[in-house]
Amino acid sequence: MKRIINFFLSGTYGDYIMATGALPPLKYCGYQIRVIGVQPYIALLENHPLIDHLVVVPEETAADPIAMCAYADNLLGETGKYFGTNDYWTWSKAPDLIESHTHIVDTYCERLKVPVNRELSIHIPDDIQEWGKQFSDYVLVQAQSFSSPYKQWPIPYWQQLCSRIQSELGLKVMQIGAASDRSIPGLEKVDSPTLKHAIAAIKYARLFIGLDSVFNHATQAIKKPSIILWQSTDPLILGYEQNLNIVNGVEWKPYMKKSAPMLRCQPCYISIWDFYEGTVCDHMMPKEELTESGSSIYLPACQLGNSVDAVFKHVVQFLGQQ
Repeated sequence: MKRIINFFLSGTYGDYIMATGALPPLKYCGYQIRVIGVQPYIALLENHPLIDHLVVVPEETAADPIAMCAYADNLLGETGKYFGTNDYWTWSKAPDLIESHTHIVDTYCERLKVPVNRELSIHIPDDIQEWGKQFSDYVLVQAQSFSSPYKQWPIPYWQQLCSRIQSELGLKVMQIGAASDRSIPGLEKVDSPTLKHAIAAIKYARLFIGLDSVFNHATQAIKKPSIILWQSTDPLILGYEQNLNIVNGVEWKPYMKKSAPMLRCQPCYISIWDFYEGTVCDHMMPKEELTESGSSIYLPACQLGNSVDAVFKHVVQFLGQQ
């Protein structure tokens, strides 16, 4: 009898990429893998060599994963075992998982009762890979993370960092992300036809500097060591050791867990999950230099912890090690 897994994915692009860590051990354990999800996110997993069937369900019905797995069973004529990535990640249990210090990729594997694997993967066609090679001389930076404003780094900081990379290191810099992303003044944006094109550009770029977002997980999938700036979320459960993870200007390592260089209020996940609905940051700090007039504006302490000088120093060291 076939061992079939209906692997129902929820969330957005980054969640879909993290789920690929479970694919090799599922194959190792003899499973036929059906991945079930919604557009546009599931398109990122098209032509994945470890996925036997990719089943797209209507977004309006995706709130009922059991029914959608039954749909897949009927569509393919065979019944599979159900697993949903959102089952363990209920809003009521999320604080417990945060405190467990368990990486989300590990949690998927443990709940599936298969060996833990953090090697993520996506399939990028050859023609898209060739397109990405045109950015081999560029430093690509990402200024927008959609799930929470507290995951951002101030745009004036991005502008200063990119200016220093260009003037002091003599490197070309472009911004990468969605067309609707916050713009860094004076920086050209990469015109990516699809998300896979953007990931291919990152793969071949001289350096990628980003945030906790889809590209953080994509760097792991394409084995591209990068620099990731952390603000309100936690590299312990969402980061990868191949990357230079910067928290409050310091290189964060897994053995640090939530000790230094974390602030006492980090991570907070405010505005990301429903159980924090209505909560606002109570660790706001004034930063006069961010306004042309010199008047004070207030930003979360975690956003101000990564100074331009500290990040630039890490960029210089990182490039020197390549």
